[in-house]
Amino acid sequence: MPSVDLKLGMKTMNRTVLVTGVEGMIGYAVAERLRNKGWSVVGMDQRLGGAQALGVPVYKAELRDTHAIYSVLSEHACDAIVHCGAISGPMLVRDNPVLVFESNTLGTLNLLEAARRLRVKRFVFVSSLMVYGANDGSPLWEESPVRALEPYGASKIAAEAMVGAYTAQHGLDAVSARLAWVYGPRRQTVCAIRMMLQNALSGRPTALPSGRNVFRQYVHVHDVADALIALLEAPSLSRRVYNVSGGDYRPFTEIVDIVREIAPEARVQVGDAPDPDDPLMGPLSIAAIAQDLGWAPSIPLRDGLVAYRDWLATPAAA
Repeated sequence: MPSVDLKLGMKTMNRTVLVTGVEGMIGYAVAERLRNKGWSVVGMDQRLGGAQALGVPVYKAELRDTHAIYSVLSEHACDAIVHCGAISGPMLVRDNPVLVFESNTLGTLNLLEAARRLRVKRFVFVSSLMVYGANDGSPLWEESPVRALEPYGASKIAAEAMVGAYTAQHGLDAVSARLAWVYGPRRQTVCAIRMMLQNALSGRPTALPSGRNVFRQYVHVHDVADALIALLEAPSLSRRVYNVSGGDYRPFTEIVDIVREIAPEARVQVGDAPDPDDPLMGPLSIAAIAQDLGWAPSIPLRDGLVAYRDWLATPAAA
């Protein structure tokens, strides 16, 4: 593929990007979209699977394996990194917070140091709304306090701090994206939306212990991919942290009602127990990314749920 230059401030990129976590929902979507936009894409993940179908080089490697990171970045002369690889939510490995920090924090540090030494020109880090912790329901801006209540959110705060430090101390052009709850094709971890739709398609009931008295904010994975690519391709960045959400903040019971509408066979019961993975927090403001990059979500929640229902009914979801 011929090289296509992309100006980033005073720098020039050859459009070769490493996508970590390429086997995951977000990493796969990012890699697929970048490939279709003409980027040379290299993937990395701790396991190999469906991403090899993208037709790009995919390497099996742990984020803790610094030799593998340097080898892949050097061999392909990567200009940029979109770092999606991580323990991907507070619901995972609760009994092993050390592993959470090794993956999310130390793994990010290893990538940042390789990016510094190899003069990578743009580094996009996937963070989470969980950095904010609980609040009184007021809107959350990028300047809002970060008060994570569990190790996952804390690991993202620490990683974000290192991203900022490498920018300030070493001039690395890096940015963090704080994502709302992501849904859509290839989701592999616990997800209430997927559970309700899959059970409806299979004729099974769904009993959720929590959700009756909470608000949720979701964003479709394709919107997330577009936001991350906007951060990657921006000629310059006005800030180093951006919120990314679907712009939709509503009671979870309304989401259940949409599921019942688009999948009439759905039988869903929602309880009022507290959700340990989703503390009370207000809506993420996406005004900054809209103003600075012109990005806005393009997939309304109902449309996204319909498309996800249809995808779950295909062999690809098996």
